[in-house]
Amino acid sequence: MDRVAEGVVTFIVNAAWQSSLIALIGIGAARLLRRAPARLRFLLVALTLIAAVAAPLMTLVPRHEARTTRVVSISNESGDTVAVQHAPAASIRPSLNRRSAGIITTLYFAGLLLAAARLLVAAWRTRRLLAHSQPFADGIRTSDDVASPVTIGATILIPRSLAGSDLLDAAIAHERAHVRRRDFTVNAFLQLAALPLWFHPAAIFLRRDIAELRELACDEEAAAKSSPRAYAAALVRIASMTARRDFALGMSSTSIERRVSLLRQPRPRSRVASVIAIVAIVVVPVALFAACSRTSIAPAIAGPRLDGNWTLVAAQSDFRMMVPHAYDAYTQSIVQDARGVRVRQHRVAGGRAEDHAWRVVTDGKWRAVEGMAQTNGRATWSNGRLTLCMKGPGPHSETAVAWISGGRLMCDGDTERGHFHAVFQQED
Repeated sequence: MDRVAEGVVTFIVNAAWQSSLIALIGIGAARLLRRAPARLRFLLVALTLIAAVAAPLMTLVPRHEARTTRVVSISNESGDTVAVQHAPAASIRPSLNRRSAGIITTLYFAGLLLAAARLLVAAWRTRRLLAHSQPFADGIRTSDDVASPVTIGATILIPRSLAGSDLLDAAIAHERAHVRRRDFTVNAFLQLAALPLWFHPAAIFLRRDIAELRELACDEEAAAKSSPRAYAAALVRIASMTARRDFALGMSSTSIERRVSLLRQPRPRSRVASVIAIVAIVVVPVALFAACSRTSIAPAIAGPRLDGNWTLVAAQSDFRMMVPHAYDAYTQSIVQDARGVRVRQHRVAGGRAEDHAWRVVTDGKWRAVEGMAQTNGRATWSNGRLTLCMKGPGPHSETAVAWISGGRLMCDGDTERGHFHAVFQQED
């Protein structure tokens, strides 16, 4: 659960700034290129939406940091120069407590399920709309359940009242543009792609601009086949109707005032703006994705740590398979940092005292254990548990797992002599 919560928190925190930045630049670029065709600006904003979702998702992919190599000179008889390779130190991130992370995760998935359910309901309503329609012409059907023309896949639905109207040609021209552009499929894909950002205002603004530019692109195609002013007049009359949108794409599903204004007073198209728009389509979303997806600022989820001074609870511990079989006193101090665990132990058995101090790096790689002669070890820290394997000195081998439970330090292990179980309580 900790890994799921950390992934969700990482995504949300990174999306908060990455998706906002990507959306701001993408929408801004589309507005600056207002003299370029709407179809190019649509593509730019659609790719911007995909980048806004993909960038924070990519921060969840683990990255292996490259080892650094430092060249040092060794003074010996041969005078050789030796390259020494060092593992990078793990970065220390701010932490978020597990309870808060759990609440955030629960709320996120609840919202995600609700957003997905809304899409499923919209898809069901759209399918039902199509099922209740009647054939009219090739690729065109009439329906009593729509108030203005809509497109579902490659099928155009028109209200029955529009069938014999003088507005029919303008409506069909617009809807056929949707069909040629495969807008229904593209819209469904973008709706699904934006689901992870259900909570983000940037997704709302991007979807709004996508919807508007999609309609403008179809208006441009339809108006090119007739008089732009005549088409604009027809658009105003059709827009007075109300479309039930869901997944369907309707003529009156976006702001009519802006569309009519652009049709009646069209801006002269600029080849330079079109070329810049094509370059922006290729460069802007990719560059923003590459820049943002490599930077993660999310906190880690703080799990229980082994830090502290601990005293053995002899009555709850079992060393019968070991030598010695019991301890008169056993205390240890543990310090856990971003790279590993440092341990100092004081043991007394049969009147004989022993002190040990050692350190392990929790990266899962075998290496010499610092502080223990002729001993190699491998340690990992995962889901609140430290797993330690050691070999040496001599025939000694040990595998142990340590974790916190009920405020106590628990340790289970096996050696070549047998199994042991140790319970420690924290000193005041």
